[in-house]
Amino acid sequence: MDSTRSTSRPARRHRRQPRTSSARTLAQLLVAVFVLVQLTCSSTTAYPTRRAATPSTTSHLYAPARKSFGPALTHATYRHALPRRPGTANNVATGALEYLTPVSGAPAGEIAAAFVAATVGVPVDEVVVMASHRSEHTGVSHVYLRQVKGGVEVANADANVNIDRLGRVISYGEAFFRGSVPTAPSLVAVAETAAPLQLHQAGNGAQHASSPTAVDSATSAVKIDPVAGYHALLRHLGMHDAVAQTSAAAFRLDPAMSTTTSTKHKLFRGTIARPAHAESDVVVGMTYLQTSSTSAKLVYEYEVELRDNWYHAHVCAATGAVESLVDWVADAASYEVYPIGVNDPDDGDRVRVKRPELVRASPDGWHSDRTTIGNNVIAQENLSGKADALLKEGELSAAYRPRSGHKLHFHYDIDFAKNPKSYLDASITQLFYMNNMLHDLFYAYGFTENAGNFQADNFGRGGVAGDPVVAFAQDGSGYNNANFATPPDGKNGKMRMYVWNTVVPNRDGDLENGIVIHEFGHGVSNRLTGGPHNSGCLAWGESGGMGEGWGDVWATIFRHRSADRARRDYGPWHMGKYANGGTTGIRKYPYSADMDVNPSTYSFLNHQGYWGVHAKGEVWASILLEVYWNLINDLGWTGDWKSAAVDKGNTLFNQLVVDGLTMQPCRPTFLDARSAILQAEAVLTGGRHACAVWRGFAKRGLGVDAQRIAGKNPWDDDTRIDGFSVPDECRS
Repeated sequence: MDSTRSTSRPARRHRRQPRTSSARTLAQLLVAVFVLVQLTCSSTTAYPTRRAATPSTTSHLYAPARKSFGPALTHATYRHALPRRPGTANNVATGALEYLTPVSGAPAGEIAAAFVAATVGVPVDEVVVMASHRSEHTGVSHVYLRQVKGGVEVANADANVNIDRLGRVISYGEAFFRGSVPTAPSLVAVAETAAPLQLHQAGNGAQHASSPTAVDSATSAVKIDPVAGYHALLRHLGMHDAVAQTSAAAFRLDPAMSTTTSTKHKLFRGTIARPAHAESDVVVGMTYLQTSSTSAKLVYEYEVELRDNWYHAHVCAATGAVESLVDWVADAASYEVYPIGVNDPDDGDRVRVKRPELVRASPDGWHSDRTTIGNNVIAQENLSGKADALLKEGELSAAYRPRSGHKLHFHYDIDFAKNPKSYLDASITQLFYMNNMLHDLFYAYGFTENAGNFQADNFGRGGVAGDPVVAFAQDGSGYNNANFATPPDGKNGKMRMYVWNTVVPNRDGDLENGIVIHEFGHGVSNRLTGGPHNSGCLAWGESGGMGEGWGDVWATIFRHRSADRARRDYGPWHMGKYANGGTTGIRKYPYSADMDVNPSTYSFLNHQGYWGVHAKGEVWASILLEVYWNLINDLGWTGDWKSAAVDKGNTLFNQLVVDGLTMQPCRPTFLDARSAILQAEAVLTGGRHACAVWRGFAKRGLGVDAQRIAGKNPWDDDTRIDGFSVPDECRS
């Protein structure tokens, strides 16, 4: 913890207020929940913290171990309808789709909710649509749902349903809770006779004693209040000094709390006034969290924005055990990615680009001012490392940004013999340009307003506005790093880029466009997987590894030139070469289709050193790039990435990857993501290129006979078995 930051902000004082009826109701509801549900939580942290690997020059070990974890839901299901094999009841390569439901003219949300309710066997009023959007190029609607029990959501009971233009379900994923909890009317009925629980409310600082005669059994289970739960989270994070910065009086109940709205099914909502160690108020709620298909716990839910992390956590309301933790910041300490065209100063020269925006993606252009502020991106320096990008809603910080004249010319010199701070204007301009380019490029493939992209104004096209990417150049909080925080739709994505001191003069990561591509890719994959409301679907395990791998894939393919070849094992296909000042990059193997150069296969995930998400990401990227090269060999390559053309290999590949993200379930495995990409191909081209896709997967062990044998704990002791076979139709 930074002691300077913790002591520099004066403590906030709150006026004591009389206890309100809403506070009494909340206290009674909390008692009632524990009386009826009799939920029990472990007295210690649910899952152990794994130690970080020792840094090495032979692999991706600049990043610390990720802290994200949560219950391993073995009942999670993903079912899809791929094309049927001729003469069989199953499918894999060619033919017409086998639909899961008949044609329907009902709205997609109604179809999805009814389908999930019938499939899982729960009442339809337990199924709430959290978000939905439609991919215009395929006509497929993507609906994201969550389960509520008694009006209160089960935070990790997610489902997604994909529906074609005729209203037929073509695939779904779900991890709904099968157990029983009290209904909302039962809670209210008991609450009316229950005595108040000890709880700090409405900023009044006083404790309200509960009656020992009425609720002895309940209070024996209710050990902590929301602030005590937050203290438990801080201790879990190793932030022991921060506990003293948060008093019980800092908690305030949201006066508009409700358990019946369509978007916030919480037992209550409130805030802990911004502690000195945080960047904003801590948001607090209460929900259920399932630990298996039939076991659930009542938990406090926290959203905690720190300088370098942005946590979404669930803490047991009975014991303070941290049951689930997701960091919305995707750390890429060992990653370096690639540009659209020129990757870095060693790869080519700067050029002056005019009117690069895609009009339908950025109808008002890239600038809303004569500086690096626009609808998609706010780019600025952060030499102090404080990350105070937005002081409050609608108000920008005083961070430095270069200003142009009325012609909006951002032309700045660079002298690489000097410290990176000397060319700060050029760095911020580069960061602003690349983030906008990526916004427009991915818009062409379906990462639009409805799908949860990053924009201040959504132009009435759906989604939640007010969340342009805030990109920090030359962030002063560290070196040799980069990260991207992806909170849910409507909250700013935050990119932090660093100076690299591994070579003298130091090098600026802002000028290595591949790093920017990789980091922006976290925003894309996190918003599209599980829906824009849910940023916790790619937090750990195989799903977390694929989050890193997609970033590497985009970094690699967007710098591809027509003369490049798959077997090239040097130069552009090394990751992290420029910023790190090395000769071979920061990955264990370069990305090459030559198995002698890069031998990675699916079963490498079993190897020592492949527990972390970055190592898993290398394997996933190596597999996907085989699919990429197969499609280019069949269809050729175009330099017009924004065309999203389905008749060129590179653009078709990117469309299938993006569509696969929208179709796969929350927390997918490698096998799930493979199936989602195959289904995306079937929907888009009718299976014409399915064999090329299958051969790419199979080359590196993810063929039809690949297997994953689940382990017994959430720390990934699964066993993967390579499968190199393709469907019979693809063996000719």
